[in-house]
Amino acid sequence: MFTNEENILLEAISKMFSINNEERQASEKNLQIWLQETYPQILLTCNKFIVCEKLSIKIREYSCFLIKMCTDITHYQDWKNINLELKKSVQTNALSLLGHQNSSLRNQACIIVTSIFEASVRDQGWPDLIKILCNASYNDNIEFKLSAINTLGMIWEKLPKEPFSFEELTLMEKVIIDLLNKPQTEELIVKCLNILFCISKKNLLILNIQKIPLRC
Repeated sequence: MFTNEENILLEAISKMFSINNEERQASEKNLQIWLQETYPQILLTCNKFIVCEKLSIKIREYSCFLIKMCTDITHYQDWKNINLELKKSVQTNALSLLGHQNSSLRNQACIIVTSIFEASVRDQGWPDLIKILCNASYNDNIEFKLSAINTLGMIWEKLPKEPFSFEELTLMEKVIIDLLNKPQTEELIVKCLNILFCISKKNLLILNIQKIPLRC
């Protein structure tokens, strides 16, 4: 199922869950070295791992964590130099996990989508993400809907000063108000209100509070 190189990485990730402390530390050190020396291969392999249903949730979660590391500020130049095809594949696979039945894996997907967007903002590499997430918030799959709203919230928390377009701001406002005008779970309502708070706190959008029904 995997190549020799992929199996080596898989074994290293597996050892991160070992009860042997020395084994975990050695594996963590190796992963850090490999990330520096073989960045494209690590990203490519982890991108394959996160969507492989034959792997355990723990392995897939840690692979998400490694992708998060691949897209943080310390590896921005590496990410920037990655070919567009791989970038788009990572973006697509991360988005696909937003509707996964496992809540922990969904949460990891929210984190890496946010991290990828944060890295992409610097070179305008994911211009349609906000629209994608807003459209996903109308999805009948409640897990996918929750993850989309959760990711929008994370983006606001991480990038409050980014110059979102007027179209994006208007779309987000419409999505949130549409959701609040319909019966929703308490969790979804909290996430929606959090995004509204983030928008208003940064004075980027004048909210028409009268549009939001008060539920007693």
